[in-house]
Amino acid sequence: MKAQKFSAKVGLYFAISLLGFLAFFIFERLGADATAWAQLPIVGGLVGALFQLVRDDAAADRAKQLEQYKQKFVFGAQSHMAQTIWNKQVEFCEAYASELVKCVAVLYADGPAKSAGNCATALFAIRRRYAVWVPADLETKLDPFEKALRDIGNSAHVADRAPGGGNPELRQQHIDRMYREFAKAMGESEWLGEQLTGEAGHAVVLNSLKSMLGIDDMSALWLR
Repeated sequence: MKAQKFSAKVGLYFAISLLGFLAFFIFERLGADATAWAQLPIVGGLVGALFQLVRDDAAADRAKQLEQYKQKFVFGAQSHMAQTIWNKQVEFCEAYASELVKCVAVLYADGPAKSAGNCATALFAIRRRYAVWVPADLETKLDPFEKALRDIGNSAHVADRAPGGGNPELRQQHIDRMYREFAKAMGESEWLGEQLTGEAGHAVVLNSLKSMLGIDDMSALWLR
């Protein structure tokens, strides 16, 4: 496209110059003086057309340069924003994964206990700190694990408040809930014959963080 525009421009300049030369040559052959030749309307038209072409070409070049500057500015701004988003998401994933490892250690050490609720609070605090930078689709993958931890902690509190009295049936329901949610958080596929979806498992959360950063894809490329 640029080559075509350049060729058309050169051809137009050449045509105007050729017409001017022919007009000068004809009047020179007819014996007219230079002053009379310069006063001819065709000569003035040719000079005016050439001046207009030069002026339009200069204006087009200025407009093109301005557009290039704008594009460079927009690209630079977008690149900066993209880099900022990437850095923040890396920070979030590192912070969340670090806390996740601590939570899993607590689950293994304490089992279904009130401490699971504290883990859910710590994880949610990290999400709230990076709320602007966390994609919505990732949040939906983090919710089930955090919910399981909260349910474990809440049911543990209820069960501890009524160790022997109160409503034993309600207490047993909360104990069952504690262990069912614990099985979910640990990634079990079933609990007492009940099929579990597995979406609340801690391994799913870690894999979701890695997937958002493209860790597996980039590692596969590097290892080829």
